[in-house]
Amino acid sequence: MDVPSPVSPPQRGAASDHKSPATCPYCGYTGGLAPLSEDTVIGHNTFISVRRCTNDECRGVVFYYRGREGNVKTLPYRSIDGSKADIPSGVRNALEEATICHFSGCYVAAALMVRRALVDLCDNAGVADGDLSHRLELLGKTLVIPPELLAGLRELPMLADTAASSESAIYRAVSREEVQLGIDCAQALLKALYEYKSLVGRLEALKDQRITP
Repeated sequence: MDVPSPVSPPQRGAASDHKSPATCPYCGYTGGLAPLSEDTVIGHNTFISVRRCTNDECRGVVFYYRGREGNVKTLPYRSIDGSKADIPSGVRNALEEATICHFSGCYVAAALMVRRALVDLCDNAGVADGDLSHRLELLGKTLVIPPELLAGLRELPMLADTAASSESAIYRAVSREEVQLGIDCAQALLKALYEYKSLVGRLEALKDQRITP
């Protein structure tokens, strides 16, 4: 009788002495994640470890995964950048769900939620005429954002008018990179529409405080 070969245990190596090029999922800091443990090799050029944010005001602890193709994942997952206070709940929830689905490798579900987030974003901005591509074009006229970014976003297949139905053939070919681009562009729109307004409000409040005797 053949005796099965024993399964090789995960290999452990010395902790990396460099920061990992990843964004902190807690505070959004992009300065890297410092190692807290040895790297555990779980496959060819694939390892996991525990790291922390190098922002001294955060120092959040993160479970870190790096795949053989260089793709990086963290737990907790990276949520919406910046302050969420002024973002409408429907937009925020849809984009956070898209982020979770993307992290889990569910790219069709993530693409649908990115589309949902952008539709809700346009609705909350008062842009309700036409298909999604046309509405994004109209929205771009009211935002301080590079027109090339908005034009590129409208060219993503998952945001085309033919992708309005979840049964569309477009979703059979949706890729990880396309969904990530959709999420990143949606975040840029959120910053342009809500975060800058929040900063202006804070500046005006500070001005009022100085005027008040």
